[in-house]
Amino acid sequence: MSHHGNDEFPEELRWKLLDTTSFRGALGTFPAGQLNKADEGALQFGVTARDGKVVLEFGQPVAWVGMGPQEAANLASSLLKFAREAARGTGQVVSFSVSG
Repeated sequence: MSHHGNDEFPEELRWKLLDTTSFRGALGTFPAGQLNKADEGALQFGVTARDGKVVLEFGQPVAWVGMGPQEAANLASSLLKFAREAARGTGQVVSFSVSG
């Protein structure tokens, strides 16, 4: 089971962003065009490990996220990195397999 929240993630836990700026949320731009009419544009978010959990912080309510293949691979890599970091802190072992 995963964790989620409706309130903003505590300030003291915000760090290790995918982007080097501290802003999280909608950027108001469409750098890869608009995917569909519900597309609200680019979204910057953070990924970190904290207290044995991997945390994704979006900075606002988000119903869905779309990305290109390389961006998805980069996110997968970041998730694996932080999963291993979170596991180390709890003595767990993380394995990863790719199926095609």
